[in-house]
Amino acid sequence: MSTRSAVIRTALRTHLMVIADLPPVNWQGQPFTPPAPEGREEALYIRETLMQNTEILSANGERTATGIYQLDVFMPTGLPVRLGEDLADDIKEHFKPAQILAGIKLEKSSILQMIPETVWSIIPVRVEYRTHQTNI
Repeated sequence: MSTRSAVIRTALRTHLMVIADLPPVNWQGQPFTPPAPEGREEALYIRETLMQNTEILSANGERTATGIYQLDVFMPTGLPVRLGEDLADDIKEHFKPAQILAGIKLEKSSILQMIPETVWSIIPVRVEYRTHQTNI
């Protein structure tokens, strides 16, 4: 497997897109206009961020990259919190620890504390991954 961000992002995005009834996604680096936050369930959306943290040389001579794939669930303030929490749970359960996606091993999947805002509340879902590449 590659330790290149573009390869990792593609594999993780492909896996995300399999989730049924996925709301709109604000893909990292792409233009996006959020839905109008009029307190409707259809206004939920996800923001994708890939954070490649570290690359090290392992004892067996492989390059090991670790990073975080964060998917922030945006929910209009005023909706039942359950709607955002259900989507965050669906994402977390879809990115199960020990799963291997195109050579990327998922290490940990967690939901962080909700961040309440005036118009949107944000529920971060953090997926930690590891991948290896032969060090030539």
